[in-house]
Amino acid sequence: MGRGAGGIAATALGGALVSHGRAEAQVIDVRLFVNEGFVGLPDGRQLYHRGFGATPDDPGMPASVVRAIEGDEVTVSVTNTLDEPHGFAIRGLVDSGPIAPGATTTVRFAAPRAGTYLYADPLGAPVNRTLGLHGAMVVSPAGAPSVPFVGGPRFVREYVWVFNCIDTRWSEQAQRREPVTTEGFTPDVFLLNGRFGDASSKALDTTPHGRVGEATLVRMLNAGLTVKSIHFHGNHVQVLSRNGSPPPVVMNKDTVFVDRGEVVDVLLPFRAPPDAFPPTRVSEFPVHDHQEMTQTLHGGLYPNGLLTDWHLEG
Repeated sequence: MGRGAGGIAATALGGALVSHGRAEAQVIDVRLFVNEGFVGLPDGRQLYHRGFGATPDDPGMPASVVRAIEGDEVTVSVTNTLDEPHGFAIRGLVDSGPIAPGATTTVRFAAPRAGTYLYADPLGAPVNRTLGLHGAMVVSPAGAPSVPFVGGPRFVREYVWVFNCIDTRWSEQAQRREPVTTEGFTPDVFLLNGRFGDASSKALDTTPHGRVGEATLVRMLNAGLTVKSIHFHGNHVQVLSRNGSPPPVVMNKDTVFVDRGEVVDVLLPFRAPPDAFPPTRVSEFPVHDHQEMTQTLHGGLYPNGLLTDWHLEG
């Protein structure tokens, strides 16, 4: 947990403002646990996964969002509850190195410039990350909680979308503590914030709700091993940044490419669709991946993949 006016440092995924703005840097303390767990599948099977939990009993799917303000001193303590080494890293910022079974390692770093960052277990790459050992860190500009970065557009709400895909063959091998054969990776479970299908499209932390004009920031992180082409119905979104860098020109798109390991921030404007007939101010629009296989479970059970909705309210 965080200390002082900075508020909570590790929070559940959700559609609230990032924080209450403040000008002074503070110390942010975060506790994470490398855990394992299971997710029930519609066919009765249990999907084994690993995750960064907030407590020793939290399976960590999805992992909590680590939140900070530019300049904060961030302390992350990671306890490995499993029986093999694991780690914690944010590319270009911090790396815990191997954490032995039962051990706790603490890393400290200054919160970088405002933006969205992917944290993950770099050991055994890409297996542990793909099995679920990943999460998001959100850094807000000091004193400006309702903009994604200094000078950026204002937003009313924000959502964090973490994409992943799992090959159940990898999952079963890892559960048996067998070496995972990474050749022939064939994902058959596609996840948004650790969920799929109806569980994803009905979850409050994945389904933007708002009124006309209430612009919403969507932070998209691709932790998986397949590319994403995220298609928004009803509105075009403005691409604000890709891996922390703004595009050279303003881009408004209905489909946004998100590469493996990439982070893309977009603004969903919540406009009344100009081509809707009959005209309406209350609508529900789907969001899905244009990679068709990602809409299914086990390659055929539809719709049980990576999908959600956004809701325009009156």
